[in-house]
Amino acid sequence: MYTLPLSLGHISLVCLGLLLYVLTSRTHHVRRSPGSAVAWVLLLVAFPYLGIPLYLIFGLRKVTKVKATQWAVEPSVQADATGNAADMPRYVPSWAKSVLSAMQLPHAVGVRALHFDADGRVALLGVLEFIERAEDELLVCTFILGNDEQVAARIVDALVLAARRGVKVRVIVDAIGSLKLRKQSMLVMEQNGIVLRRFMPLLHNSVKGRANLRNHRKYMVADGRYAWSGGRNFAVEYFLDQPMHPAWLDLSFQAEGAIAEHFGQMFESDWAQASAPLLWGTRRVASESLAHSAIDAFYRLQGTWQNVADLVMGSLAGPVAPRSENQAAGLLPTALQDQTMQLVPSGPDQSDDTIYSLLLTAAFHANKRIAIVTPYFVPDDALTAALSLAVRRGVEVQLVIPKTSNHRMADIARMRSLRLLARAGAKVMWLPVMSHAKLVIVDHAMALCGSANFDTRSLMLNYEIMTAFYSIEAIEALEVLLGYACQHASAYVPQEPGFARDLLEGMVRSVAFEL
Repeated sequence: MYTLPLSLGHISLVCLGLLLYVLTSRTHHVRRSPGSAVAWVLLLVAFPYLGIPLYLIFGLRKVTKVKATQWAVEPSVQADATGNAADMPRYVPSWAKSVLSAMQLPHAVGVRALHFDADGRVALLGVLEFIERAEDELLVCTFILGNDEQVAARIVDALVLAARRGVKVRVIVDAIGSLKLRKQSMLVMEQNGIVLRRFMPLLHNSVKGRANLRNHRKYMVADGRYAWSGGRNFAVEYFLDQPMHPAWLDLSFQAEGAIAEHFGQMFESDWAQASAPLLWGTRRVASESLAHSAIDAFYRLQGTWQNVADLVMGSLAGPVAPRSENQAAGLLPTALQDQTMQLVPSGPDQSDDTIYSLLLTAAFHANKRIAIVTPYFVPDDALTAALSLAVRRGVEVQLVIPKTSNHRMADIARMRSLRLLARAGAKVMWLPVMSHAKLVIVDHAMALCGSANFDTRSLMLNYEIMTAFYSIEAIEALEVLLGYACQHASAYVPQEPGFARDLLEGMVRSVAFEL
C-alpha cells in the first residue's frame, strides 16, 4: 500500500507554521482579506520551509509598538495672531467628520493659502521654491529620490543649498523605492549636514518582520508653517518630458497654515521608525571643497530655473499656447484663500485602515457623484461591491485610469473590478498617457488628494498620506483639473475574458497585491 512520504518532522513544521500564523494574527490583531489569508495558509501548509521564513519577514502589516501620534489640539475657539479665524475650519460633512473622529485622526483645520500643481514643469519650480523658502527647518519624506540629472539631482542641489545657509534639513527615503539613489548624492548631502534616514530596509531593519511595509508618503514641511504633498516622487518622469516619454500626469499641492503642523507631527512619527543614517563612516571633506560644491549647485539650479521657466512661458505664449481655460488651469496654479483641509494618514502605524474605511464610508454616503483618478485600481471585494451598489443607487461613479500603466501586474489585476463596475453602470475612462495622480471627489463636498493608490497594497500595507479638502473653491479647482485630464480620454467597453485570462487575473489579484 502506497503511503505519503510525510515525516513527523515535516508535519511538525507545518503545524508550527500554522500555529505561528494564528498566534501572530491574534496577538497583533491582524485583519486580512480572505484571499490573503488563504494564500498564506496554503503557502505554510504546502511549502513550510519557504513559507515560514517569508511569513516572518513579510507576514505582519501593523506596527504595534509605534507610539500614537498626539495631534494638535483642535482650534475650536482660537484665532491667529491678527485676531481673525484664518486657521478655523469651515464646513465638514457630518459622515466624514464622524468616521475620521472615530479613528482618532487629526481634526480639520483652516489654511491661509492653498494651490494645486497639475503641470509638472510648474510643480518642479514650486518644489525648488518651497525648499528655498525654508529658513529654520526643512522636513522631507519621499518614496523615490531618483538618480536623474534633470530633477532628482537638482532637488539634491536645492537641499544642499538650504543646509549651507543654516537650515536644519532632515530627509526620509524609502529603502526600496530609492534603491537607485546615487551614492554620490548621499555623500554630498551628508557632507553638507543633511541628516538622512532610510525606511524599512531589508537588512538592519529596526522593526522586525515588517520588510514588506513601504513608506509611500510624499510630503515636505518648511518651518512648521508651509506644507507640500501629493502623488509626485522626486524623479524626472513625474515632472518633465523626456525623448519619446512625456511626463506623467500627476497632482501635488502647497498649503500655508495649521495643516503644516500636522504634517510635521507625521514626520516625527516616520522619523522614529526610520533606520540609521544611509551612510556610515562618511569621510570628512575640507570646508573649501564643500563651498565649491555649494557654488556649483547654485549655478546648476539657476540653469534649471531658467530652462523650466522658458518651457512654461513657451507653453503659455508660444505656438502651443493653451486654447481653453481648462488647459490654462493645468499650467498656472490658482491661489485659494481660507480653505479647510484635514490630514488622513494610513498605514501600519495606524490602528485602523483609515483611508480604506473613509473610502468605504464615502461609497455608502454619496448621493450624487463619486469621481476617482488613480494609476492602479485593485480594490478588494468589499470596496468594489460598495462602489457597484452606489451606482445602482443612482450615484454617478466615474473612474479615470491610464489605459496602460507602468505596472503590468496592476493592469492585469484590475480587470475583474473594472468589468463589474462598468456592467453596473459606472463610467470608466481610459487615459492615453500614464497618470500617477490620486484624486477622489465625493458629492462636491469632499475631495482627497495624496499618495494612496486605489489598490490593496496602498490601502492595507503601505504607509500612505492623503489630505481631505472640504472647501467649495478647492473642490471646484480639482474638478477643473479632472476635466482637463479627461479631454483625450476614451470610454472603456467591458469584454468577457477567456478561461486562461480569467485564471491569470484571479491568480494575480489574489497573490501579488495582498501578500
